[in-house]
Amino acid sequence: MRLTLLISLLVLICGCSNSPDTAHSREAKRGLDQATAMIRKQQVSNPSYSIDLQLNVEGTPFSGSNLISFDFQPQGSDLSIDFSAGNVIEVKINGKPADYQYNGFFLNFSEHQFKTGSNQLLIKYTHPYSKDGGGLYYFKDPLDQTVYTYSDLEPYDANRIFPLFDQPNLKARFTLNVDVPANWQVVSANRETSITQQAERALWQFPQTLPISSYVISVHAGEYVIAGSALVNLVDDANMWLEANFKETDLTWVRPGQEVSVRIDAFPGQTWQAHVAGVMPATGSEFSLLPAQNSSGNWIKVVQRIRVNITLDNYNHDLPLSAGMSAVVDIDTGRSRTLPWIAA
Repeated sequence: MRLTLLISLLVLICGCSNSPDTAHSREAKRGLDQATAMIRKQQVSNPSYSIDLQLNVEGTPFSGSNLISFDFQPQGSDLSIDFSAGNVIEVKINGKPADYQYNGFFLNFSEHQFKTGSNQLLIKYTHPYSKDGGGLYYFKDPLDQTVYTYSDLEPYDANRIFPLFDQPNLKARFTLNVDVPANWQVVSANRETSITQQAERALWQFPQTLPISSYVISVHAGEYVIAGSALVNLVDDANMWLEANFKETDLTWVRPGQEVSVRIDAFPGQTWQAHVAGVMPATGSEFSLLPAQNSSGNWIKVVQRIRVNITLDNYNHDLPLSAGMSAVVDIDTGRSRTLPWIAA
């Protein structure tokens, strides 16, 4: 009798372990539970996102669309798309209106709406800017009213900017297009491929990334300064100097330290004493956007201009000199030229 009961118990345990799993139902709250992540990893493969964003100065909700392409394999459970605290406008699956439920945390779809294999899911939406640092943060400088937005994507924060499968082990390729005010700069994970001006707006297009986790993608847009841009012009009037562009044939005997007489067009009859501070070790054409290069076949001989720096010796700010004024300078080289017909 005891042996019979033991065998029956073993059969019952084995039977329970081989029974099929029941469909998983995701709880309506922020965050991604392990069961959902594991099932979704089996449902979805090869995801990619084509994202269009339209950002604004006012700080009102920005708009966007995301075309999600992926391969699907049924697992007996609904498929969810993470999207926190947004407003869903339109959803299509493979070009047809989709049946979905949105609870403020994720969009939920029944499996039968997807075909096994390749699928495309289009979601159009709006979403408010972030005020707590996560998602797409919006900041307006109270001093000059300039606007700056930037993304801060800790794991599971990308869905505060666009709907997606927001889990690190579902790496995807991202293609980003951002429509912003014309005076804004945009920075993302890749360098932009094109910027198209459209009246008071500009469309920044970025190339597709390599497969990356969702928290790696970035969007920074606003009145940022690009490296190399001029921010402010400073004029030091404590030590005044001039830049004289002489022909190279005039510099035969010009040397640093030689005396110079300077006349400024704005003050006729006034002469300042100065001296040669230095001669530029390159011609002006060497710094032009497209310098002439003899190696390219340009054998035309052109007299070059070379900059000579001249420092004023006796300027005491009695007359207002401004950067960019025109002047006539005479350098005393200590030599004189003889006319050929006189020398003969």
